[in-house]
Amino acid sequence: MLPPAESERLAEHLVGCERCYAVYIKVVQFLLEAPIAAKKHRSPEVTAFWRGAGLPLRAANGLARAGITSWEGLAGTTLRKLRSRPGLGEISVEQIRKAAAAKGIRLPGGEDE
Repeated sequence: MLPPAESERLAEHLVGCERCYAVYIKVVQFLLEAPIAAKKHRSPEVTAFWRGAGLPLRAANGLARAGITSWEGLAGTTLRKLRSRPGLGEISVEQIRKAAAAKGIRLPGGEDE
């Protein structure tokens, strides 16, 4: 059995990774012998919103997968939380930080804090 911290990290990865999540859903459906409703990983509309805001595709997809659908939603998070999301690496987080700063939004959780 995995320690609780490892179990949580694995669960977050399974749900956050599109490839793993698709396999995870198939396995659970097989074990339950019944279909289950799978969440949508990202909304094309949300990705388009972030792309329209000037973010590269990877950063836009990462925000969409994280469920951050607006500037207000982004303002309610931290750089640390963004960094913990699967698919959002340092470069994407920095691009998001710069886009937020251009809108007057300061995201706490940087190294200087």
